[in-house]
Amino acid sequence: MAIDALKVVSSISSPCIVAGKPFTITITITNAHDDKVEILEYFYHIPYQVQWIHDNNYDKTYEELQKRNLVTRLFSKSPWKTAAQPPGQNMRFANLNNPDECIQTVLPGETNSYSFKALVTNWLFTTGYEISFEGCITYRYKNEKHTSRFHVCFLLRPPLLANIFGAIFGGLLGTTAKYLKDIDTLPLFSFDLSFFSSSALAVILGVIMVVFSSRRTSNVQPILTIEDFWGGVFAGFLVGYLGHDFFGKVVTIAK
Repeated sequence: MAIDALKVVSSISSPCIVAGKPFTITITITNAHDDKVEILEYFYHIPYQVQWIHDNNYDKTYEELQKRNLVTRLFSKSPWKTAAQPPGQNMRFANLNNPDECIQTVLPGETNSYSFKALVTNWLFTTGYEISFEGCITYRYKNEKHTSRFHVCFLLRPPLLANIFGAIFGGLLGTTAKYLKDIDTLPLFSFDLSFFSSSALAVILGVIMVVFSSRRTSNVQPILTIEDFWGGVFAGFLVGYLGHDFFGKVVTIAK
C-alpha cells in the first residue's frame, strides 16, 4: 500500500470553542491512492469533558418542543442537552449490524468528510484550556482493511456569562470584606442601607469591568483581561473592596 494513501484533516466550526455552546467537528479525508477507498468506520475517543450530540434525538426533541406553548418552552430542557450523550462516551459512526459494510466511498484524488456536533456542558467554573483526543478511521483498500489515526484539538473558553457571575459574587464579597474591616467603627453586623447600596454599585461596576475586558478588536486591546469565573470574582472583589475609584483607574488605563 502506498504511503499516505489516506490524508485526514480535522477541523472545528470556530477557532475557539465556548463552553455551553454546541460546536461541530469535521473530519475531511482525501484519497491519495490510485484506487477507490471504502470507509467502514469513524471512531472517536471522546474525552470526559465533551459530550457528542445524537442528531436523531436532537431532531425529535426539537420537533416536540415546537409543539408546546411559549411558557412551557422557556422552562423546558434545551434540545442540545437532551440529545447530548454521557460525558466521555466514545462516538462511533458505522453500520453496527454489519461492520464490513461501506458507509462512504472516496475515489482517487477526491475528498469526502463527516461531521458531528458536540457540547461541553460544564461552563460556570470552566477555565481556558486545550482539549485533544484521538480518532481512528477504518477503511478498505483493494479488499484489505487499514486504519488511519488522527487528532482533534481545540481551545476551550468559558462564556462571558461565567465571568459576569464571578464579578457579581466577587463584588458582594469585596463589599462585605470592606465593612468587616471597619467593624471597629461600626456596630457588629450592622448592615444598613449604605451596605446594600455599596454592594449594588460594586456588582454593577464589576459586571461592566468584565464586559469591558471582553472587548478584543484590532484597535482595542484592554490591559485587563478576565478569562473565567475566578477572574470575575477577583475583579468584582477589588471593585467592592477598593471602591469605584479603582474601577475608574482600570478603565482609564485600559483605554
